[in-house]
Amino acid sequence: MKGKRIVITGAGLITPLGVGIEKNWEKILSGNSGIGHIRSFETSSLPMKTAGEVKDFFPKDFLKKPKLLKLMNRTSQFAVAAATLAIQDACLGKNKDFSDTGLVMGTSDMQYQIGETIPVFSYSENSNYTTFGESVVKSFNPIWPLSILPNMSLCHIAINHDLKGPSYSFSSHGIAGSQAIGEAFEMIEDGTAKVVLAGGADTLNLVRLCSYYAYDLLSKDEGGFLPFSLNRSGMVIGEGAGFLVLEELSHAKKRGIHIYAEILGYKSHIKNQCYYDPGDFIFDVSIDESVFCMDCAMKRAGVNSDEIDLVIADAKGLYNKDRIEALAIEKVFKKEGVFATPFITNFKTLTGYLLNASGPVELIFSLLCIKDNVIPPMARYMVNDPEFSLNLALGSLRKEKVESILLNTGGLYNDFFSMVIKEFQDG
Repeated sequence: MKGKRIVITGAGLITPLGVGIEKNWEKILSGNSGIGHIRSFETSSLPMKTAGEVKDFFPKDFLKKPKLLKLMNRTSQFAVAAATLAIQDACLGKNKDFSDTGLVMGTSDMQYQIGETIPVFSYSENSNYTTFGESVVKSFNPIWPLSILPNMSLCHIAINHDLKGPSYSFSSHGIAGSQAIGEAFEMIEDGTAKVVLAGGADTLNLVRLCSYYAYDLLSKDEGGFLPFSLNRSGMVIGEGAGFLVLEELSHAKKRGIHIYAEILGYKSHIKNQCYYDPGDFIFDVSIDESVFCMDCAMKRAGVNSDEIDLVIADAKGLYNKDRIEALAIEKVFKKEGVFATPFITNFKTLTGYLLNASGPVELIFSLLCIKDNVIPPMARYMVNDPEFSLNLALGSLRKEKVESILLNTGGLYNDFFSMVIKEFQDG
């Protein structure tokens, strides 16, 4: 059990369901999907036409210096907007001295669109290396590198809000946003910072979508995907951002600010080996390693499996990935030969898989489950898979007391992250 108590006091959301907590939560509770036909780029010649796309988003609304917009890619725009909403929600006013405020975020690696690389690919094959660099560089916008680096989103947040504390950026595949939350937890735990803004952001990217399609990872079910269902066929990609404000409890109480929940513990597991088998990824992270990750998170949190009220599953709709997670959850919650899992749900069926933003976004949705004591159902489940038995929250919205939640986030390769949060109780 940790020494310091770390709580969440602010949250900001940008997702295909809307901008801000209220619009997002309204759509979650009503089961309205944000997945639809891709509009941000032409898809007539593409096999993938469906995604979770952010709509009605106006980045200038969140910038103190709108002229900086020319240096920002869409990921940075989402990140700044969600971070701004989290700061506002936590009532960190403009007179706040941010010298002790940390900043951590996760996002994907080099963030370029395919059209931006045309000068490289279109350059003559007969050119020698001596003239190649000089000629190609002249064809690029000189500020282009400043818009594609993965840490630039973090820089723009710090500039926009004059954050002066320690900052870190993660680019691991799929769990970088969750790792950012974990790092923020550690920064407060070891006294590096009293307040940390942490989260993740990602956007639709044609290069990435094409690679996912080539590896047969995208859903063949038009308009959605079917996690844990026997006929699951892959993912639907989405975009967005989620940021949270973490504080040491005494600091939050001194400010007199509302507290959403307390983070009790987490575990991050990363392995670099994987290989591809026709039909699906084969994950080197085994069932036992996934169990280890969840068990370690609960052990650090000081809770037993029978104290967990709700599991937010990773649930990407990938056949082997869902199978491994489902069997691992069964093993974690199997006591004396009896499988008694709490309800399990997931939000990706409404938002799409938001890549490195998915962990922070689903953490925010989890806070709202605790706040309102509700369990939103997991949409689009169709055919029971006889290989495992999960207590999935299906059908209608459930009004249930929710105090403790176990959240799982997984990458597309061998990364897994588990976190335990609990309703805040003073004393």
